[in-house]
Formats: sequence, C-alpha cells, structure tokens
Amino acid sequence: MLCDLIDTIEHHLFECHTSKKLWNQLEKWLIQTLEIKHTFTICEIIFGIICTLKDKNILNFTILLTKWYINNTKTNDNELFLLDLLTVIRQKLQISLQNIKLIGDYENENNWQQLLFNVL
Repeated sequence: MLCDLIDTIEHHLFECHTSKKLWNQLEKWLIQTLEIKHTFTICEIIFGIICTLKDKNILNFTILLTKWYINNTKTNDNELFLLDLLTVIRQKLQISLQNIKLIGDYENENNWQQLLFNVL
C-alpha cells in the first residue's frame, strides 16, 4: 500500500506511516517477547547498529529482514503486517540456526534459539 509522497529510501523504509507503524509494532514485540528495549533510528535502519550493544546481532538481523520485508511487500503493493514479518523472521532463523549448528558455533546458538522460540 503506497502513499502519494516521494519515495526516498528514508521514506520507504522508515518515515512512511505504514513503515513507521510496523517499526513501532516491532519495538513493542521486542520488549514483550525478548525484553529488548530499543527505539530504532533512521540511521540504524539504513546502516545497521554498529555500537557494542549486547543484543546488536539480534537487532541487526531483525533490521535487515524487516527492511527486506518492507521493500518486498510495498513493491508488490501489499499491506505491512507484523505477523507476516515474524513469519519471515522465523523462516530465516531456522535456516541460520542450521548454519550455526553446521559450523559448531555453540556460543551463538543459544541466543538464536531464544529468538526463534519467541518468534514461534
């Protein structure tokens, strides 16, 4: 569902009312399910989180997939829904966890298992 404003990268991913609503819902979901309190900024959404936050990897993974979901959904002129986004995140997490297990990265496996459990 596209609006009538000029669609810059900032607008497309963050400033558009439909995108902004999705980011707000995602922030609430992160607090409720993972106890991660974080307010996304436009710079973080475009470039990712580069500081040393404890949950940086989970947040960057979520940002990247959310950007992909927003672009894919808007390009097909569909509405954005948090549940659809969480389905995408769950599918990608399952693939990522298989890769983590294959390379034997047990330290990160627990963090990603927790995220997957909360997305289900």
